[in-house]
Amino acid sequence: METAPGEALRELSEVLWREREQLELVLFKLEEQRLLLADGQSRWVGHASREVEFVLDQVGQMELTRALATAVAASSMGLCEDASLRKIGGAAPSPWPSVIERHLSALERLAGQIVALAAVNRGLLNEALGQLRSVMSSDPARASTRVLVDAAAYQAALATNERVLHPSLADAVGW
Repeated sequence: METAPGEALRELSEVLWREREQLELVLFKLEEQRLLLADGQSRWVGHASREVEFVLDQVGQMELTRALATAVAASSMGLCEDASLRKIGGAAPSPWPSVIERHLSALERLAGQIVALAAVNRGLLNEALGQLRSVMSSDPARASTRVLVDAAAYQAALATNERVLHPSLADAVGW
């Protein structure tokens, strides 16, 4: 049974709203991480990084949901299933072109904010790691368990901050 374009576009819009909410949560978690790093709260950086990782996993799942909703919407309008959101918006009946464009603008804004904040966090993490490495190399006896745990947490956080933008989201917003 084929889905009517209006129904498919409504579902796609709902998915895009949920994705925007997830990206807002990623931004919030990255901001939490930044505040902890800026305040020198090394004890909590590992926890914050795990929360960022958890939300990024949810975003990854949402990406699959968006891909499916996008394919259904495209198909319902006679477009190829891998049509971009912009192409779908351009071919959609009113009022959907402006709705899809607003979603795309919001996704692009959020993606930009996430990328920028992750870069700030990477800078703070690299600075903190440099300080820890200095302590570990200058006086190995001072390399307490806490220093080693902090270094491992910072390394994990760096890895997480490197992958904050899912490739399919970058494709969706035209990056």
